[in-house]
Amino acid sequence: MPATVKFFEELERAFKRCDVDEVVELGVRMLHMGWYGRLDWFLERFNRMLKDLSPEHLERLGQRRFPDLFYVVMYVIRDMRPEKALPYVRPKGNLIERRIFHEYLGNHPRAYHYVLRGEKEMGLGGFWTEIRKLYLHLYRGKDIRLERVEALETTEDELEFVAQIITKSYTVGLYHLLKGDVPEDTFNRVRKTVMYGLSENYDHTTSRLLQVFIPMAVMKGKGTLARRLLNAAISTARTEKNRYMYEWFVLYDAALTGEVGGIGRKVRTYRERGYLGHEVLGRTVLQLVGRGSSHNLRRIKEIRDRYWHVHTIRFAEILTGRVLE
Repeated sequence: MPATVKFFEELERAFKRCDVDEVVELGVRMLHMGWYGRLDWFLERFNRMLKDLSPEHLERLGQRRFPDLFYVVMYVIRDMRPEKALPYVRPKGNLIERRIFHEYLGNHPRAYHYVLRGEKEMGLGGFWTEIRKLYLHLYRGKDIRLERVEALETTEDELEFVAQIITKSYTVGLYHLLKGDVPEDTFNRVRKTVMYGLSENYDHTTSRLLQVFIPMAVMKGKGTLARRLLNAAISTARTEKNRYMYEWFVLYDAALTGEVGGIGRKVRTYRERGYLGHEVLGRTVLQLVGRGSSHNLRRIKEIRDRYWHVHTIRFAEILTGRVLE
């Protein structure tokens, strides 16, 4: 759902008070919610506010308070123009921004590298570091102990709590999907989390969960539910200017319907821009519906093995009802 008037009134008050901590907190909420259509406005106000602060104040805030994170999200997720994000990825110490950059492009070995560096150099341990290690292992095709996911403790902070609950469900759902067996209680639990995330307006974070849950619904024979959620995901991504998720779910639609006209052109665009996940998803859909080639198959396997995309290929197999040879 779009951002509320109340939210922007709260953000406006934080800007007028020059309360950097609150502005950053509300900005992070915008990212979780997927309200990307207002990121230009947010960054214009944020930069203007920072210019009004003294050098001493800026020094006390530290590098993490600068808006690099928001630029990376805007260019990598909203616009799918990663080359524009590079100036905000390169500064020394921007390990979070680098992890986001590589994870969303689908270069999972590099994302994992920056998870580990963030843990070592910035002390970024706890829930987020551990959950990312676990789902990145699944992307690679490695096994994990599900008990490790269940044992992760969530924070009491409201904003982070909702995002963490969604990400736990994402990892649990992904685990069962890759195992090829989704117990009924797990399916119902993940479905409840989807509804919870949507009710709390966490559109982007819930879209991550829908990347797993829509194939889960198909696997469980609940095609009508999958279609309803897919249509909603496409509509929301279009409304909120979340091109990353819009393109992903359009590929899901092609996989479900078998209508792949234009997918070849999209695949070329994804490759040119470096979006490995989208590229391998599109290529696998084409291959499975009979529009592929030996070259296409080699590229699919290269991305799967080199960049850890076992899960992406599995999504396409479930949605098309076919298995990649």
